[in-house]
Amino acid sequence: MKSEDEVRATIRDLWSQVLENDELAGDTDFFAAGGSSLKSLILLTELNEAFETEFEIAELVDCRTIDRQFVAIWNRLHRGESATPHQQTVIVPLARANGQQDATIIAIHDVSGDVYGYTSLARELSGQADLHGIKLAHERFEAPRALSIAGLAEEYVAALESEFDGTRRFVLVGWSLGGLVGFEMAKLFEERGRPIERLVLVDSPYDLDLPSPDNAGAFTPEHERALLDEFTWLGDPPYPHGATVEEMWRAVRTRVDAPAKERLATELQDRFPLMARVIPHLASLNETEFICYVNRFRSVFRAGRNHRPEGTITAPIDLLTATRSRNFDPRWFTHTSATVRRQALDGDHFTILDRGSAPATARAILTPDTTAEVRHADSVTPHLGPQDDSATIERTLREFGDQVSWTRLPGDEVVDQVAELLTGKVVIGWFQGRAEHGSRTPGHRGILANPGFPDIEDVISTRIERSGQLRPFAPIVLESDAVKVFEMGRRAGSPYPTSVVPVRPEYHDVIPGATHADGTASVRTVNDEEAPRLASLLRRFSALTGVPCLITTSWDMAGEADVGSPGDALDCFLATEIDYLVLGDHLVTKRDGSA
Repeated sequence: MKSEDEVRATIRDLWSQVLENDELAGDTDFFAAGGSSLKSLILLTELNEAFETEFEIAELVDCRTIDRQFVAIWNRLHRGESATPHQQTVIVPLARANGQQDATIIAIHDVSGDVYGYTSLARELSGQADLHGIKLAHERFEAPRALSIAGLAEEYVAALESEFDGTRRFVLVGWSLGGLVGFEMAKLFEERGRPIERLVLVDSPYDLDLPSPDNAGAFTPEHERALLDEFTWLGDPPYPHGATVEEMWRAVRTRVDAPAKERLATELQDRFPLMARVIPHLASLNETEFICYVNRFRSVFRAGRNHRPEGTITAPIDLLTATRSRNFDPRWFTHTSATVRRQALDGDHFTILDRGSAPATARAILTPDTTAEVRHADSVTPHLGPQDDSATIERTLREFGDQVSWTRLPGDEVVDQVAELLTGKVVIGWFQGRAEHGSRTPGHRGILANPGFPDIEDVISTRIERSGQLRPFAPIVLESDAVKVFEMGRRAGSPYPTSVVPVRPEYHDVIPGATHADGTASVRTVNDEEAPRLASLLRRFSALTGVPCLITTSWDMAGEADVGSPGDALDCFLATEIDYLVLGDHLVTKRDGSA
C-alpha cells in the first residue's frame, strides 16, 4: 500500500505529464491550467491504472485540484468512499457574471459529450453571463449509458429544478445533438409552467443522417445492424465477449508506436470494418482517443437515430449555423410560435466553439442579431427567394426575341404539354415561382428529364456541357408517393436532396436513370402547398408513363452560378442544348440557328 506522500507524488506526476507542466501547486485548477475534455480522459485513464480504482469524470469536476484529488483517492483506497454522491447528472459552473443576471445560460452537451467542450465559450462569457454546463455525472467512458434524447432531457430538467429555485430563468444553449436535447428540455419546462427565455441551437442537426460506409449510397438498416454489432462487441454490458473496451483495445492495438502503426491499423480495419469506413480517421487515434471517440459515436448514433423533433415551444429560437456546415434546416421554423433568428458564424461543425469562433458565438448568444430575424413560418419550404411576374418574363423574352419563340399557355395546358414532351428523351429547363434557398434544391429553378431512360444523366450532362465535372442528380417525387418508391425510414419528406435512401427494388427498372449503382437515390420531395404546378406535372407525367418521378439537377453551366432570373435562364438555354424552356406560363423554343 502506498503512503500518503507516494500517492500525492504519483498524482502530481500524472498531472504534470498530462498538462505538460512541472510547476503545479496543490491548489492549481486542472481546467484553468489547460485541462481539456480529452486531457481529462487521459488523466482518468492514468489515475485508474496507477491506483487500480474507478475514478470518474464527475469526480474530476469536483476534485479539480491536486489536493482535493489526493483526498478523494486516499479515501477511495482506504475507505472505499466515492468522492461524489451518486447523482444522475452534474451541473458545472463555467462562467460568472459581474452583476445580477436575469437569466442563467445552460450549456447542454449531448449523450456522451463533456461540457468542457464549452471552455472557449466560457472564457468569452466570463464576467458577462452566468454560464453552467450540464452533463451526465457517472458517465463511464468505457461503457456509457444508452439514453434517448427525450430521456436525457428529463434528467437534465429534473437536475436544474433541484439546483435552482423556481424563479430562475434559463437560456438553453446546445451544440450538435445537445440542441435536440435543449428543444426537448424547453418543451418540458413549458409543460411545467416555467418557459425558458430562449433556445440557442449551435449548429444542431434536425435529425441524424449517417454517411454510408463507402460514402456513395444510403446508410441502410443492414449497415445499422452491422454497426451495432461492432458496438456491442466493443463492450456493452453484459460484455458478451468478456472484455471491456480498454481490454479489447489493448488486444487489438496496444499503445501505438510508429513502426507498428501500419500493421495495427490493418488489424483495426479487419476487426471493425464498418466503423473504420464510417469514421475514416479511426486508425489514426491513440488508445484514449479511440475509447472516447467510439463511445461518443455509439451513444450519439443510438440516441439520434431514434429521435425526430416534434411539437412547438413559445420561446424564440436562435439558429447559429457554421458557414462550412449543412446543419441549417428550415424545419426548425415550424417548432416555435415565436421568432426564429438565423446567424451564420465562421467555422465548421467542430470549430464553431473553438477559440477562433468562440467570440462571435458568445456575442450571438448574449445579443441576438435582430437584423437577421426570420418570423415563424407556417410550413417548411425552400422557396423563399424573389419571384418574377409575367410582365417581367415577357419583357425579358422580347429582349431575346430574335433567338427564341414562345407560346403563353394557361396553367393546365403548360402542365399537359410539358408532361407530353417529357415522355421522350428531352431536357427541359423549369423556371417557376419563387427562387429556392438552401443546398441542392432544384424544383423551381432546375433541369427536368425522364428517369425512365437509363442513360438520361449522360444525356443531360452532354447537353449542358458539363463533362468532367460532378453534377448531382436527384429524383423529384410527390411527397405522398415517396414512401411507395423509396425506403424513407422516419422521413415524412425530403425538401432538400441531401440524404441518400434506398430505391425500393420493384422501382429499380422503372427509374433506372435516377437510381445509383448501389440501388439508392438522393430524393427531393414536393407537395401541392409548396410547388402546386410541379406537383401537377408529376401527376400528369406519372399518368402518361407509369413513372412516378422526374429526374432533376441544378441549372447552371461549368463555372457559372445557378440560374436566378429569366435573363439567366434564357442565356443558359441558348448556350446549351437544352430542348425546351418553361418560364412561368411560357413554353420557349429556339429559333432555327440559335442553338
